[in-house]
Amino acid sequence: MKSFLSLILILFMTCGFAHGIKTIDNPEQPVKKNSGKILQLKEVLQIHDVEGSYYFKFPNNFKISAGGDIFLTDEKQLLKFSPDGKFLKNFYKHGQGPQEVTYVKSFLLEDEMLLIYDSGQNKIVIFNHEADEYIREFRLPTDTVFTASELFYRYDGRLFFHRRETVENKGKIELIDLDERFISLSPDGKRYEKHIGFPRKVFNGRVGENSLTIKFSEFFRCPADGDLLYVSHTPEYNIKLYSFKNDSILYQFNRKYNRVEVTEASRKYAPGGNFSKISLGDGQWYTPEVPKYHLDIQALFFVKGKLWVITSTTTDDKKVLVDVFDKNSVYEENFYIECPAFLSPLEIREWIKAIDGDFLYAVEEDKDGSHFIKKYKIEFFETSR
Repeated sequence: MKSFLSLILILFMTCGFAHGIKTIDNPEQPVKKNSGKILQLKEVLQIHDVEGSYYFKFPNNFKISAGGDIFLTDEKQLLKFSPDGKFLKNFYKHGQGPQEVTYVKSFLLEDEMLLIYDSGQNKIVIFNHEADEYIREFRLPTDTVFTASELFYRYDGRLFFHRRETVENKGKIELIDLDERFISLSPDGKRYEKHIGFPRKVFNGRVGENSLTIKFSEFFRCPADGDLLYVSHTPEYNIKLYSFKNDSILYQFNRKYNRVEVTEASRKYAPGGNFSKISLGDGQWYTPEVPKYHLDIQALFFVKGKLWVITSTTTDDKKVLVDVFDKNSVYEENFYIECPAFLSPLEIREWIKAIDGDFLYAVEEDKDGSHFIKKYKIEFFETSR
């Protein structure tokens, strides 16, 4: 098996180095010859608003526990549902006392532990969500380093945050690199350390009291097994594998990809494309330049030990191409997933909120425009298109 894998790596991948980082260049076509099938989804349940208990405005930040419980945030809510959709608890209790929060920026699930980052009070609140028991809380160091940061992982007892760095460009409006910086907090919550930064393309500037930021690349994080994290932060098809243990990028990988050009019809889905012009105050206006291509990657998901890359390649019948890489970053196969009627295929990550094992969790709208949660079973793949 090992010799076969080595042969595959030799035949289908070319390794090089870019900026000191090992690069794995995959070919345009995947290894498996029966790729290009259609992903089939079977609806399992729907979760709608329940008046007096909870409501849905902007359900987001979905996380699924080891037991299949569904966690998500919404306006002044951190909700927990059972695997069959039963409402269990709202962990958001507004206030400034013990167990109370003012703004849930992000949260983590680690076994039975729920760790809530309250950015309003710069503190971490910890519950045992299985026993519905409050454990403890602590304040973060009183330093602006955690301003606008997001808690996203815990490794070796340290809490990892990421934040977008800021820059003062003295009134210029220009395309620059702003780092998405990793910061870790010691287990006792008293000391922090700055780690690697991932540059992200943005148009940035300030005129008087008005500031402007237009993202020309997204920043996607996707935890994998153990100490590994997949990161995508460029407009082009490129993924880095980061190690928490080594605090470094192990390597980066890609595949030969035909980029999707921005058309007049798809312009509004491109970076800056939903603006015709932007007011900067005092009669000054700025018209953003829209890139030639859409972002190659729309989202990353780690599913059963493999990386799913949702691309910007779409079909006329609203299907979106998903690439699959194995644990060695070999471009193994691909398939298509159908986008719901109410969304453009170039917005599919607004629909898919989580994929866990055999289940996909999505946010949809009813005829009145109200949001609800839908859980799908990933059934099988049809014959090729």
